[in-house]
Amino acid sequence: MVLENGEPELVFDSRTDSRLKADAGLTRIMRSLLIIPLYAGQETLGIVILGDKRPYAFDEKHLHIMAILAGQAAIAVENAVTKERLTKVLAQDPLTGLLRFDNFNELADKALVRSDEEGFPLGFALIDIDNFRDFNKRYGRKSGERLLGELAALIQGETRRNDLAARYGGDEFILLLPDTRGIRLNELALNILYAVRDHAFLKQDGRAARITVSIGTAEYPQDAGDAEGLLKSLQRALEKAREQGGDRVEAAAASLKVTPPG
Repeated sequence: MVLENGEPELVFDSRTDSRLKADAGLTRIMRSLLIIPLYAGQETLGIVILGDKRPYAFDEKHLHIMAILAGQAAIAVENAVTKERLTKVLAQDPLTGLLRFDNFNELADKALVRSDEEGFPLGFALIDIDNFRDFNKRYGRKSGERLLGELAALIQGETRRNDLAARYGGDEFILLLPDTRGIRLNELALNILYAVRDHAFLKQDGRAARITVSIGTAEYPQDAGDAEGLLKSLQRALEKAREQGGDRVEAAAASLKVTPPG
């Protein structure tokens, strides 16, 4: 009932209060109730309920005190929510909505520690748009920016819930794929490569632009023992894919053949 009128409510006896007739479960336990809404501006955060098994345990004085305390609690909750939202916004690349690389790097460092402690592998992928400079020349810089946002959404759609995706810089993206290695890592990278190859970009602009990507993959701890070494392994694998014409996946591990069919 408190959420219907937005006001604090005092219930002297829940068994005789007509407002609570439909709340049979509540009235069996608590006879006296203080019900206080929590608001942040016009947004309802929730309610605070204080109950007593005795009837007439609370009065207007209790209601007033609880309303003050609830107001302070609402401010604290609002500040926490605002901080969480701000932290999330600051961690995101504004153009793509993916993680910024520095935030990705912090999470990756923690994942490396957990990998060492728990013994599970980590897969990484570095993705680069083939001939992105030519794309910008043909369609314009603004279209190139929209392409990056659309590609980021496509990449995120191909990842799993626990995977991390970030903008590495320019037209490059980086992925962390927990508990993923070998053939499975290759399959996930190829899924992205094929999805990009088959997708028509910039449809909202009245176009159907086609692009391809090059992808380099590396595994922890097989290909490197730290974050710096992993980045170097990823960059070498990516460069190998570029040198062979792009639109392909190459692994840092020389033993893993990953060239996709045309």
